[in-house]
Amino acid sequence: MIIGDQNTDAPLKNIRRTLFFIGGFSQIAQVVIFREIMAASHGTELMFGIILGSWLLWTALGAITGGILARRDNDGLEFKALKWLAMTALISGPLLAGQILLVRYGALLHADVPGQILSLGNACLMAFICTFPFAFLCGFQFTIALRGAPHFELSALYRTESWGAAAGGLLVSLILIELGPPIQISLITGAVFSIFIFFHTCRKISLFKYKRILALVIVIIILALSSLPLDRWSQETRWERTLPGFKLKNIHDSRHGQIVTVERENSEQISVFLNGGWIASMEKDASDTCYHQLAAVICTQHPKPTRALMIGGALGRLPEQFLNHGIESLYVVELDAQFFKIGAESGMMHSGNKHFKFISGDGRKVVSNTPDESFDLVVVLSSEPDNLLANRFCTKEFFTQAERILTENGVLCVVLPAFGASAEYVSSLLVKRTGAVLKAVDYVFPETLAAPISGHLLIAGKKRGQITLDPDLLEKRLLLRPGAYPVMDIEENSIKKKIKALDEAFLSEYFNVIFGGVLAKKTSFMEEKTDQPVIEKFERIIRDCEVKPNLDNHPRAVLYSLALWKQITDTKDFSKNNKKSGHVFDEIKPWHDPDNDNIIKDSKLLESIESVRLHHVFLPLLLLLFLTLIISGVSIIKPVCVSKQDVPFAMRYSIFLCAFASGVFGMVSEVTLMTLYQNVSGYVYAQAGIIIALFMAGIATGSYISDSSNAESRFRLFKDPIKALAAILILTACSCLSLTGLIRVTDVLRSLPGVGLIFGLLIFIAGVLVGSAFVLFGECSPKWRRGRPGAWFYASDLLGACAGAVCTSTFLIPAFGMIQTLKFTAFLLFIAVVGMIPLLRQKAGSATDSS
Repeated sequence: MIIGDQNTDAPLKNIRRTLFFIGGFSQIAQVVIFREIMAASHGTELMFGIILGSWLLWTALGAITGGILARRDNDGLEFKALKWLAMTALISGPLLAGQILLVRYGALLHADVPGQILSLGNACLMAFICTFPFAFLCGFQFTIALRGAPHFELSALYRTESWGAAAGGLLVSLILIELGPPIQISLITGAVFSIFIFFHTCRKISLFKYKRILALVIVIIILALSSLPLDRWSQETRWERTLPGFKLKNIHDSRHGQIVTVERENSEQISVFLNGGWIASMEKDASDTCYHQLAAVICTQHPKPTRALMIGGALGRLPEQFLNHGIESLYVVELDAQFFKIGAESGMMHSGNKHFKFISGDGRKVVSNTPDESFDLVVVLSSEPDNLLANRFCTKEFFTQAERILTENGVLCVVLPAFGASAEYVSSLLVKRTGAVLKAVDYVFPETLAAPISGHLLIAGKKRGQITLDPDLLEKRLLLRPGAYPVMDIEENSIKKKIKALDEAFLSEYFNVIFGGVLAKKTSFMEEKTDQPVIEKFERIIRDCEVKPNLDNHPRAVLYSLALWKQITDTKDFSKNNKKSGHVFDEIKPWHDPDNDNIIKDSKLLESIESVRLHHVFLPLLLLLFLTLIISGVSIIKPVCVSKQDVPFAMRYSIFLCAFASGVFGMVSEVTLMTLYQNVSGYVYAQAGIIIALFMAGIATGSYISDSSNAESRFRLFKDPIKALAAILILTACSCLSLTGLIRVTDVLRSLPGVGLIFGLLIFIAGVLVGSAFVLFGECSPKWRRGRPGAWFYASDLLGACAGAVCTSTFLIPAFGMIQTLKFTAFLLFIAVVGMIPLLRQKAGSATDSS
């Protein structure tokens, strides 16, 4: 049976149902691939932007490819599109599983030494390549579905896919993540997707019986493969190649990321990785000297601490050492409860100790919900702030909250990593990273100190004259705490013992020798004065660097940390010592080493990024405005047609520019609101699926609203689609500017009870604006034949979203902050409105001709 050109509803219903499941399964695939790439490449917001941008780019190319194929099909039949959809559905599950394996083994190709995380460039390259197959297929499937639908049904198809994506985002985030490993989830959901799409669609298309049997066999094979432990096999192979001499112990895929524990062969040493990045190494019988020394320096900053809050630290013995200083209640906060479990299994944490209080949750949210003056000590064991999640614990806004919960004599300590750098060596990147954080601390606390201890230790006191790094004063405070006296290892009769050093003479020199003598005093006989040369030199270098405070809405430390990541992973020394099994960061060369060309290049790169000013971004936008005015002016004088459909080039340019700007706004608003919500309310990446679902639901709702502008609709909200599109773009630009005001009142938002509902509504509204604009693109140019323009609008929108995702998280927010980024976006939308002059002229010309 062959169905005619437009007026049969059955094939269209099939396409709608198919697109719903395409949208749902593509969102499941997107989340799964995102998590795998983030786990393989030390995932940060930078990688999130690269992954999302690459996904959108490949989807746009798939849409363009489908549009080109659709143009060659001039028979006007819907059945060919349904056949394409049915056949491509069969390969979706295996294709997604293959992409997962590609990510896991692709991460090994560019590591020069065992345990090295991917360099920034290689991680971006892997994300760009590994998102290709399925993303391309999604764009292709959507476009060929448009070929089988009437022109006025474009919004319905777009809306259907959006609802499917919203449902898929909720399903994978709330249910599937907790049910099984990624490959198994991919194969099972792919099989279910194939069964529904293929056998639901084949009722309307002519297929030979053997093709249907073959499809059933393929589905059975996919389900059989899902029963095999493919995830475990692939992960064991990956980690054996990543870390020779170690074997995989456990992998935990939680809503917060992938936590991997590996065990050294013939040893009890356990190493923990989060999203491919090293977190900690533990061994039951290992010395705890470093923990004892760090606890001695931190706890003696307070005369008599009784209550302390520690963010991080479950994978070490530092919490135990704190209790030796008389702390009665120690609250240890970790984002994922799995860290407490690993620490307990490794002998690091004693869950039966009544002085310990374990909190599984976001540390910043814990601080925000804590009453005033609750703790004597707040200690932040920070990871490298190369992402917005970690950076939240190194900003002025967080330090303001920390100061609030400290008692009158309270002390804040922040430990930043230094990647094995000695006290005498401080690179330019480390200086600027630590300097930006220290400036933020200085903004809040009246007195601060900095020392190269266990990385970079920043100390802040709520009361002047209390904190100190003077070894004599620290010794006096330690003498009042016998339980915290240092322990010496001795051997009697071949038996190793630990005894406390009770000799005051020994204690008097203790702080002078720990950490390589960093705190030691030296007397200058010429000037007859005593000083601490290492501490004073370090503080002078950190405080003299020209950086501004690290803020929530302008995370300057992220920029320096990303450059530091590139410096570490690109160091040429790795290739010279690739047979060593030591820690990857032990091989860093000094900053001034002339042999290390990569470090010099990174320095120049950072300097060039720092030298970027607002006019460097506004200039390209001004050039785009100038080009748009020229094209609009030429179109007024003499329209130039570029196709057989007699559609002027200026009109095409106007529509595509509007679609591009709308796509940019969609990603900028989503990334900005997600980041701002995280700063206000705590960790939100576990809720990313819900956030995306709200955005997609907004797109579907906006598409439905704009669909009422059709002439066939009984309820016409927009009588003139061109004016409606201009109004929506202007409203979108105004929403960007209104969000800048929201950022300025972030502190007020924290006190509101329904802040989550507020941000959910804002994300939904952003989706409504994007969805309503999309439908109007086709209505503004009626001369295009049905089935043709949808692919190009869709591709332009996706390319804009790609640019917005990549530029916002990787460059604009770290370099200029959220407020300037939103202003750039508003200006781009204004240019798009100016570019609509040819459309308005066409409408005026049509009205004249009709009269």
